[in-house]
Order: sequence, then structure tokens, then C-alpha cells
Amino acid sequence: MFYDGLEVPVEHRIGEEGKGVRYILDSLNPERILNAAEVSRMGRRALDHAATTHANERVVFGRPIGKNQSIAHPLAECWSELYAAELMTLHAAEL
Repeated sequence: MFYDGLEVPVEHRIGEEGKGVRYILDSLNPERILNAAEVSRMGRRALDHAATTHANERVVFGRPIGKNQSIAHPLAECWSELYAAELMTLHAAEL
């Protein structure tokens, strides 16, 4: 949606004229970090469930499927990617 030539009365303006994009970015960046933290936590819960509940409790041919490399290696790769995402989120929050 674009507004071209929309006049906003001075008493309805927030902040200085011409600085609206900066105000929006200053408020959106903390929201992005918060969303990243929430999604990282959701990923950790999903991976916990996949690794502990499903991979360790599902038994095929007398052994848990988590003992098979075809299951363990992708789970380990997901753990490392999730950990990297969590570190990036913490670094963004620190900045």
C-alpha cells in the first residue's frame, strides 16, 4: 500500500518529520530478536521431542531408531544449526 501526497496534521505526528522510517526500524529490530528467540526455543522443543521421544522410544528390529546413523547424524546436524541460530540471536540482542 502506498500513500502519495497524504497530509498529516502536525498535532497527529509522532516525532520529527522525515524520520518515520528510522522510528519504525528502531522498534522493529527488538521485535525481530524476540521472534528469533521464540522460534529458536520452538526448534529446541521440536528437536528434543524428535531426539528423545521419537528416536529413542521407536524400536525397529529390537533397537531404537536413534541408534542408527541415518537418524543420529541428521539430528546432530540440526542441533548444531539450532545452536548457531541461538548464538546469533544472543549476539543480535547484545548489539
